[in-house]
Amino acid sequence: MKIFLLILYFYFSPLIWANNSSDNSIDSLLNSISKYSSEKQLEILTNTFDENRRNNPNYVIGLEKFALELANKLDDKKKKAELLAYLGCAYSVLGKNEEAMIKLKEAEKLLNLFKSHRISATVKQFMGYIYKDRAEFESLMYETLPYSAGQTSLTTVNPTGIDAGLGVKISGIQKNFTEGDLKLTDNVLDIAISGRGFFQVTLPNGEVAYTRNGAFKLNSEGTIVNSSGYELVPQIVIPDNVKSVDIAKDGTVTSKDPVTSERINLGQIVITDFINPAGLTPLGNSLFLKSDVSGAPVDGTPDSAQFGKLSQGMIESSNVKLVNEMVNLISAQRAYEANSKAITTADSMLEIVNRLKR
Repeated sequence: MKIFLLILYFYFSPLIWANNSSDNSIDSLLNSISKYSSEKQLEILTNTFDENRRNNPNYVIGLEKFALELANKLDDKKKKAELLAYLGCAYSVLGKNEEAMIKLKEAEKLLNLFKSHRISATVKQFMGYIYKDRAEFESLMYETLPYSAGQTSLTTVNPTGIDAGLGVKISGIQKNFTEGDLKLTDNVLDIAISGRGFFQVTLPNGEVAYTRNGAFKLNSEGTIVNSSGYELVPQIVIPDNVKSVDIAKDGTVTSKDPVTSERINLGQIVITDFINPAGLTPLGNSLFLKSDVSGAPVDGTPDSAQFGKLSQGMIESSNVKLVNEMVNLISAQRAYEANSKAITTADSMLEIVNRLKR
């Protein structure tokens, strides 16, 4: 009995020590930030969630209650949305998909409430502007046993033969640019493309990149840029004294003269399409580069020919449907369990046969 208790002690003591260590680490963090203001505490916790959500998810979940209570106390919905998104990632890393789905949906609801476009780029990257990829497979080698058209008798041949497959491999991952849901933001520089097409932006090296992320802003010179500061192509500058900026569905950008109230044409937004958008090279941050397989870029006016129309004050969200992906994940998990049970049952049956033979 003593030996059994000693085994239990040595087996479980590392787990107990790890939990206590985690608790102590959480307590030490909370004690160290207690000297700061509530706003500073929330900022530190948000950064901590971001840094540890993948490598130390249990640590993030341990801080969940305190961090969310602090965000509620300050009524900071943007920070709360970030915290929930990071928590969703942490739960997902631990395989707790139901909890992850709940956190992500709460974060998405909060993001939909904002009229401002200044939301953390990390949350945008995690929650939206992520395009769905599809893995494609192809078969490897085949072993033919016996050959087709092989002789089976003096007067007959085998019409098909037996081709034994030797597995499959991933042949490619195709990007799916199907249109996501459009969400109203009421920000005049938020632009969504309804249909085919990409916006063009100039990278620091002078190269042109393509994106469907229409969350644009103004830089210090009044030029329309994306969240990374890359200028929209062709360049459009908004004067300081204009009353309003209107973007038509065909990409025409106009404003009202503050003196005469006449319409002023500020420029024309041009969008680009490709014969094979799935062949674009991803850069990250929702940016893509043309490639040999994507085909040459075709520029055009929105709402004409094959190009989609523009919608001002709206943003295209991710085309990844969390519910559908969760259902697919559960289906794959159940199929794996069924195959595993079949193998276990076959093994048990063979074991019984071996025993009968003895």
